[in-house]
Amino acid sequence: MGLPPTLKRQVGNPIRIMTMDCGRSLMFINKGKYRMKPRKSITLLLVVFVSLLLTYAFFTNLVAAKTLAEPEAAPQAPTAVFPVIADFEGGVPAGWFVYGDWGNITIDTTIPTISDTDSLALPGQVGLNDVLSMTTSVPTWAGFGAAISPLLQDWSNYDAVSFWFYGENSGTTHEFEIQTVPNDDRRATFIDNFVGWRQIILPFSTFGAGGAYNVTQVDNWVFVLDGTIGSFKMDDLQLVNLQPFADFEGGVPAGWFVYGDWGNITIDTTIPTISDTDSLALPGQVGFNDVLSMTTSVPTWAGFGAALSPAHDWSDMQGVSFWFYGENSGTTHEFEIQTVPGDDRRATFVDNFVGWRHIVLPFATFGTTPYDVSQVDNWVFVLDGTIGSFKMDNVGVYGDAGNITLKTQFASGTYNVIEGESVTLTVSLNVTSSNAIMVDYATVPGTADSSQYVPVSGTLTFPAGELTQTLSVATLDNTILDGSRAFSVQLSNPISAELGALNTAVVTILDNETPNPNQTVVIDDFESGLPAGQDGNGLDIGYVTWGDTWNGTTVAITTTSTGAAGIDPVPAATTSTRRRGHRSRAR
Repeated sequence: MGLPPTLKRQVGNPIRIMTMDCGRSLMFINKGKYRMKPRKSITLLLVVFVSLLLTYAFFTNLVAAKTLAEPEAAPQAPTAVFPVIADFEGGVPAGWFVYGDWGNITIDTTIPTISDTDSLALPGQVGLNDVLSMTTSVPTWAGFGAAISPLLQDWSNYDAVSFWFYGENSGTTHEFEIQTVPNDDRRATFIDNFVGWRQIILPFSTFGAGGAYNVTQVDNWVFVLDGTIGSFKMDDLQLVNLQPFADFEGGVPAGWFVYGDWGNITIDTTIPTISDTDSLALPGQVGFNDVLSMTTSVPTWAGFGAALSPAHDWSDMQGVSFWFYGENSGTTHEFEIQTVPGDDRRATFVDNFVGWRHIVLPFATFGTTPYDVSQVDNWVFVLDGTIGSFKMDNVGVYGDAGNITLKTQFASGTYNVIEGESVTLTVSLNVTSSNAIMVDYATVPGTADSSQYVPVSGTLTFPAGELTQTLSVATLDNTILDGSRAFSVQLSNPISAELGALNTAVVTILDNETPNPNQTVVIDDFESGLPAGQDGNGLDIGYVTWGDTWNGTTVAITTTSTGAAGIDPVPAATTSTRRRGHRSRAR
């Protein structure tokens, strides 16, 4: 039932005040906002002045009378740092409320402190940690939550709500509600079908009927307890960004691979396009969406994944997440992260459900020690022992992308183009931005110069929310067999971002001419005189003579104009003779 509209938006309805262990109680005030009401304590302030200054004493007693009329301030838990909404350190958050069908329900709430050696410690916990613990018997309706402080928050820079939940495998379908100033209050659900801690992520697109959700004016969050009978724990309610690196739109991602015990296994892979009216549509999907679909028979070993080039730095994020369409096969699946230093680790989940579920694998669950994910070069979905079908979509990392340094770079460090054609280079951001990003680019000659491509320069602009932009360079066909040549394109002067490691891309122009065995190649036509110069070691090179000079042999070489400037005779096949003791050659 959640927070009833009559409780949320009106004043004067009877509501029972619930007192917490920490000495707080709740009251209902105008506009449906819940606020903390401290306990009143009356303190007798005796002011005795032995003085002839009666006026001073009179005003002093007025101040004392005002103090008696004000309630004593209750201790508040420190405010969590946004985007953490409630971490329960030191108590419940500001604006806390509990509501319900009092007289027909019981709700017991505590804030225990858990050590990192306790069996109830969060995965990866270090030191002490406070969590919310609840035991409830709610056959009708109830819930808890907090009014946002300050008056509202803009959550639109994030993609989802996340929290840790300690389940009891009760089978209860829990609801989390977001309430907004325009009264567009929506809920998303998850099922307590596990035991222990699990990080829950509820994308905004899954709230209500799905699709776009305006969360620019959030004023309350509510955890609905309708029908909840049992116990659970909760911690670290926060907002997160979802950053997919494999969304399967148009096919498999770059770097894709499939491996296995070929001959003993079968793997059938397709990328179907699903409409939003299809029973296979993702929760909250709008329009068409491509997903990965697999049917496998792997009694031994196999897997699939993608190489990440260049290596990704995930150290500012919290874990890996993806949508998975289960078949309730009971299979324990493994997801592996591979790193450049070779610290490859796996985390697991169980296919014990039917339909789409958002799988969340925090880095803290990969192994038992802190995981350095600053150089991730491959991700792998392990198929060992998998027999059956499943679907998958939007594989990515999650966390607070606001902690990530915004960088722009080329999507690839190398490009090839056939001579005479144009090459398109992609420049990307590592995360989306709410502001426009700009970066300059320019071609730089290498073994290829402006006679083989058209130099370009300019500025790329990434509108807010965009991840990629492209630029094109045209190459020129010179009809000469001169081999492959290369030039580069460099990025510079980024605005509102930094340059990434791949800020230079090398473009190789592939020669489109083929050797002609009947073609005569002119080595030198002497139109500029005799060749001369120096090699890389500073030695003279050019046309030289040597021979039996000690016997008086001399050689004189001259160039003579034919009288027809710019026209050379057609070379003909020739034979050469060598006289003993004398030869001339170009060295």
